[in-house]
Formats: sequence, C-alpha cells, structure tokens
Amino acid sequence: MDDNSYSETHANSETAPTRPQGALQVSATGSADASKFNSCYFMVSGTNWSLYNNGGNLLQSGSSSQTGFTFNHDALNPGQPNSPKISWTTSSCTYTVTNGVITGISGSWSNNDTTEKRGVQSGSFTASSGGAIDPVTAGASA
Repeated sequence: MDDNSYSETHANSETAPTRPQGALQVSATGSADASKFNSCYFMVSGTNWSLYNNGGNLLQSGSSSQTGFTFNHDALNPGQPNSPKISWTTSSCTYTVTNGVITGISGSWSNNDTTEKRGVQSGSFTASSGGAIDPVTAGASA
C-alpha cells in the first residue's frame, strides 16, 4: 500500500489499530525524529520483513540479508498538502533469527528532516516483539 494518499503525520497521531500478533515494535533513540520512527513496527515471515507506520500502511519490505534500507515516512512540512516525505536511511542492521524466523532487528537510522533547524537527524533503533509470538510456532507456520 502506498502511503502518499494521506498525511502520515495524521496517521502517526491517530489511534492505531491493534498491532498484529508478532509485530516487532520499533524503539528508536537519538535526535528529535526518533519519536516518528517509534510509531513504526515490523512484521516478519521467516527471514523476510515488512515495515509499517502507526496507521498500518506499508513503508518498505526486505530480508535479513540487507544491512540497510531506505523508506519515506512522514511529511517534511505537515501543514502543506503536497509536502515531500522525509527520506529515512537505516544502516548497520543486524537480525536475530531464531528457528528460521526474525525475532529482533537493530541498526542505525538517519533522515533528511532539517525543517526545524535541528541539525542532522540520526540515532539507533531496535525492534522486538515483547513475547507476543513464539518463534517456534511462527517458524512452523511461515
């Protein structure tokens, strides 16, 4: 699903649907935009993953063979309807794979959001399930 048809800023502030069972919730640290990444989550199937925003809209998909990936998330100028999206880049990604299923993801992030004159936006992230799904069961159904 393409996320260009609505305001992601709105999507990130709305009450999100209940996250699917097994979602790996992003926990980001670093500069101010970390809170925008915190609203995201990964869904996994074996060693493949899909990243979603808080509204459940697909941002990017990939696999555990990738050491980094890019995605567009949130508007540079949320008050302007045709504002370009913020371009995000992850790097140094590592994956925890248990019984053939990704159970954790971590890495570094940065983006091009300089709208608030805050300087470079960057930090690190981890994503984990908090025990919502048993990797042995997930591996059997993947």
